[in-house]
Amino acid sequence: MYFYSFLSKMARGNMDKNYDIIYIDINKLREHKMLFLMTATR
Repeated sequence: MYFYSFLSKMARGNMDKNYDIIYIDINKLREHKMLFLMTATR
């Protein structure tokens, strides 16, 4: 039981890392889109 919880914790940690990377990428895209809109509308 302890081993299983340890494995699930590790898996969750990896998921969190991947999620953070994806989230950062989305934020970067959003920033680029905002910059593009600001420069295009000027």
